[in-house]
Amino acid sequence: MEPKQSYKENNYPYYHQVIGNDISNTWHDAAQKELGGDWQMPTKEEWHELLFSTEHEWVSIHDRQGYLFTAKNGSRLFFPANGYAYDQNVDTPDEGYYWTSTFSNIDNAYVTYLPSNSWGISYYDRYIGIGIRAVKMN
Repeated sequence: MEPKQSYKENNYPYYHQVIGNDISNTWHDAAQKELGGDWQMPTKEEWHELLFSTEHEWVSIHDRQGYLFTAKNGSRLFFPANGYAYDQNVDTPDEGYYWTSTFSNIDNAYVTYLPSNSWGISYYDRYIGIGIRAVKMN
């Protein structure tokens, strides 16, 4: 899936439209649309579980900064800093931002944010260009 040239409310076709509370595994799910099969965007609850059930640290891997999450069983996931796009600009490229599939209201969805000194879940306008980390469901 190619990124847009610009991320603004006037080029997002579903702004101010109700399309459900959670788009995971629906035709609005970008991970499902791109990868198919059992792949989907993680929900807010799945991100919450990852954040609170793993150890995480800010690291640099192959000259790319981001968060390394380590589970109790030793499994590890790396989430690179990717910033987010508004209009044609990438803001805060030294922080990680990843969509959840869960909406907070008609115009916003929850986002996991991963700056170097903290982490959490907040919400952003759905037209903002934010990364997606697909998960494979069993």
